[in-house]
Amino acid sequence: MKKHFVAIVAAVLLLAAAAQAEELTLDKAIDLAMQLNQSVKQADYQASSSDWNFAKSFSAWLPRVVYDENWSRLDLNSYTAARDEANLINRLAPGTSAPVYRDSYSKTLGVTQPIFNGIGEWVAIDSAYLNRMGARLADEDTRLQVVLNVKEAYYNVLKTHALAGVARESLNLAHESLRMYQSRLAVGMSTPSDVLRWEAQEASADGALAAAENSLALAKMQLATLIGGAVEAEYTLPAIDLQVADSDLGRVQEATLAGVKTPLPIKVHPAVKAMETNNDLAKQQTVGAVGRFLPRINFLYNYNWTTNDQIQPNGMTSWVMGIGVEIPLFQGGSAITGVGQSVELQQATAESVELFERTFLQRAHAAQMNLHSAALRVVAGRKGVVAAEMDLAIINKRAEIGTATTLDQLDSQLAYLQSKSDLIGAVGDFRSALAEWDYVTAKAKN
Repeated sequence: MKKHFVAIVAAVLLLAAAAQAEELTLDKAIDLAMQLNQSVKQADYQASSSDWNFAKSFSAWLPRVVYDENWSRLDLNSYTAARDEANLINRLAPGTSAPVYRDSYSKTLGVTQPIFNGIGEWVAIDSAYLNRMGARLADEDTRLQVVLNVKEAYYNVLKTHALAGVARESLNLAHESLRMYQSRLAVGMSTPSDVLRWEAQEASADGALAAAENSLALAKMQLATLIGGAVEAEYTLPAIDLQVADSDLGRVQEATLAGVKTPLPIKVHPAVKAMETNNDLAKQQTVGAVGRFLPRINFLYNYNWTTNDQIQPNGMTSWVMGIGVEIPLFQGGSAITGVGQSVELQQATAESVELFERTFLQRAHAAQMNLHSAALRVVAGRKGVVAAEMDLAIINKRAEIGTATTLDQLDSQLAYLQSKSDLIGAVGDFRSALAEWDYVTAKAKN
């Protein structure tokens, strides 16, 4: 009775664990990555930081208000001499000498309102705006890139899992064939060399299975890392679907025709647009360098308290206001060299942007061609599996009646297993190629 109770409890626990093991779909993996992936979070923080920087740039137009207080102390001899002199003057002309303090405090409240500072304020605002735009585009591109990486890692897990299954099937076939030829050897229907061949094949299949399982474990780790979870996290994934949907095949035709009459629309991709903001930023830096030759005009206002021996503002007050104009005449050559440097950096940035666009366009064309060839490999892989299955069935029937050699059976099994592996690899490569095409055309889910 106790054993039955333990068995029932164990079954309930297993069912509960199975119910909790939710299957990780591709959409869920992408959603998790958008929440947990470190690259996405970093890009989000940088975009948020650029928003604060843009708001901060407007502060250049706001007044600067400072309270300045200075303390000074006379040495004893100087203080004594100044005090005696003041006392003497007061005796001769009462009230005409200012008091003398050994500890003096001077207090001033200053206000500076920028009016024109060599267009530096405008350059700061425009640069901050471009930085914010670039950070947002970089954030969008990071999300697209993470979606691509998650898709590739997800498909790689499905592919390596299926390939591990093929390796396991290869080991089972080799084991069954070995047992069959061992039985035949016992009744004199096969030779020891036949048995040795299958023993070697079984050992080879065993090693191939271990390698396939290692690849599967590494693929799972890569997917978990991209999602943002623990590296050792275990996820339940569905089996690979070797059937390619008609809608996906239709997208292959669409991708093949893209760029025939008009260039591929890479200009709308966030990565390309983010690079173009760098060019605009370089132009703003040149404008800012030229602005160093322009005058600086500020409104100035100072409110002063009488200097006395008390730290708090008190006593008589006075104020002064005016317009400050600073005209740069000579700045040690830094302004001229700064303009030259900015112009050269602007040219270098323009070349860098053009190089990036050319490289990205090459990547887009490569994705287009890879998608087309991957679709053809899927079609060829399907036909290869059908042909290999028919050949294996014929060889097995011949082996049953003793008309097929060991090498014939071994070759047909290897050809069958290789055709399945080729189809699995072709389907995985096709889905990865489709994910790459989605990225370069900015159509990935994000």
